[in-house]
Amino acid sequence: MIEKPKLTFSRPLTPFKRSITKIVCHHPAHPSWTIHDIHNYHRNSLGWVGIGYNYFITKDGRIQQGR
Repeated sequence: MIEKPKLTFSRPLTPFKRSITKIVCHHPAHPSWTIHDIHNYHRNSLGWVGIGYNYFITKDGRIQQGR
């Protein structure tokens, strides 16, 4: 089951208008941040709409939806 955390984006997300040809697996280097910490950093410090990840996998293996 994919969890849907309550994330608030600064503006609406724009869907891709072309097909996806690659998947990138990225992991944060921070030892303790949650999806909310990363979301807030991307939104508040980097000026992005919100978290840049489509999914986040917690240390205990749960899958959470990002974008």
